[in-house]
Amino acid sequence: MPSVPRASSRLLSVVIPAYNSGRFIADAIDSVLTQDGFEVELLVVDDGSTDDTAQIVARYGGAVTLLRQTNAGAAVARNAGMQAAHGRYVAFLDADDVWLPGKIDSQVAHLEAHPETSLCCTRWDLLHPDSSGTYVIDPLAYGRRPRDPVAYSTLTYADLLLDCHVWTSTVVVRRELVRQTGGFDPTLRRGQDYDYWLRASRSTPIHRLDATLALYRMGSGHGKKFADKNWELAVIGKALEKWGVTGPEGRGLSPRQIRRRLWQLNFNFGHGQLNLGRAEPAQQAFREALRQRPCHARTITYFLASTIGKWCERARAASAFS
Repeated sequence: MPSVPRASSRLLSVVIPAYNSGRFIADAIDSVLTQDGFEVELLVVDDGSTDDTAQIVARYGGAVTLLRQTNAGAAVARNAGMQAAHGRYVAFLDADDVWLPGKIDSQVAHLEAHPETSLCCTRWDLLHPDSSGTYVIDPLAYGRRPRDPVAYSTLTYADLLLDCHVWTSTVVVRRELVRQTGGFDPTLRRGQDYDYWLRASRSTPIHRLDATLALYRMGSGHGKKFADKNWELAVIGKALEKWGVTGPEGRGLSPRQIRRRLWQLNFNFGHGQLNLGRAEPAQQAFREALRQRPCHARTITYFLASTIGKWCERARAASAFS
């Protein structure tokens, strides 16, 4: 990642990558601009949208900096935003998600009070559409600011190997960590954020505030692309190859824990592929899962089901040419 501009002493920069996000981008922007108590630089990176995303962002005038690029993916868009940012802190928000009141105040206050950490995230809730497809945010449930100080837990590299406990739209990082960690990996079509938190955890403990301060909009496109590869397994494999199972503070995973994690990743991917009618990649995934848990009855059952499905696929293909 190229060198970043000199930081302001007070500013927080917010990076929003956006691709065909015209339906929701205003909600995301408004949830940032209504945060009080802190100066914000808001950068929206339009990743080659073909809808009205850029036009909607332009209506905000000088309150938002609009950057535009040809479509290259969320990782490249976030990197472009980080490159243009000037803040002491950098925060991330996806274009179809929203922040809740008090998010920035709480996280910046926590980082100021805890110099030992350079990455702060929070809890989040899922925002589901109603029967008409409308997303309604309940002000009684989500309109109150958290009380200070907010309780927190510490996440280590080993914790993240077991699960991605960090969600991108909740993250605030110190600028120094951005310089140290670099950019998001554009070769990962999914899981670039997971990869980034694992890399960051090699440099800093991660603090997660015990308060719900963002909403993840379900059913709006999250997770629907690039389902042909087990990207989460690729991220974990990359980390294990480079650093193994032990964090810099000395905490690690047992062989049993890592075997179960690898089984879980392969089993879940195989199950998803089977539901999509993709018997061959499902069979491969279940075969790998059996390497970690050879006697697991459910894995054996699904492996046999995917094998039968693969035979059926080949039979159909053969009959089509007969």
